[in-house]
Amino acid sequence: MTESAAPRIRSALPLRLIIPVFAIVLGAAALVWGLTVQGAGSSGAAKVPTDAVRQGGIAIYGQYVREPASAEAAAYLSIINTSTNPDMLLSISCDASASAVAHDVGMDMGSAPSTENTAMAMTPTPTFSIGAGKTVALKPGGGHIMLEQLTKSLTPGMPVKLTLTFKNAGAVTVTAKVIAIGAAAPSGS
Repeated sequence: MTESAAPRIRSALPLRLIIPVFAIVLGAAALVWGLTVQGAGSSGAAKVPTDAVRQGGIAIYGQYVREPASAEAAAYLSIINTSTNPDMLLSISCDASASAVAHDVGMDMGSAPSTENTAMAMTPTPTFSIGAGKTVALKPGGGHIMLEQLTKSLTPGMPVKLTLTFKNAGAVTVTAKVIAIGAAAPSGS
């Protein structure tokens, strides 16, 4: 009986050690994975498309202008602040209009009460801050750049230059294509 009892004790002993060792290894792996995921998320590193125009800590992509139905047109784009410091949009200019001003940045017009004259509901946002690692998406139903007092006729396919000037990144110039009134927004916008 002594010989048969010894192997049972030896085989039971490693099993008792395997479970706690496995739990420790699994816990350590989960901790390392959790710290890696948390670090990636908290760094504020936004995914920047390869076709983005970059200047300083600012990247701009997905820009387009909707063909105008009146003497004004709307431009849309996304701005990513890839730096570790906030930046501020100071001004916008356009080669196709006398003035260009951001409207409704940070507002979701899709949830706003409907009005008969949506132009009266638009709120100019001439300057706005972009937090470190944050993205501001100007898109239909939300913020946009209003191109006021057009200086030339805008037709689909035509390029329009927009220059956005930031406090830290300086001037960033992008070329936006004009798309037809009923056309879908370009992919990546």
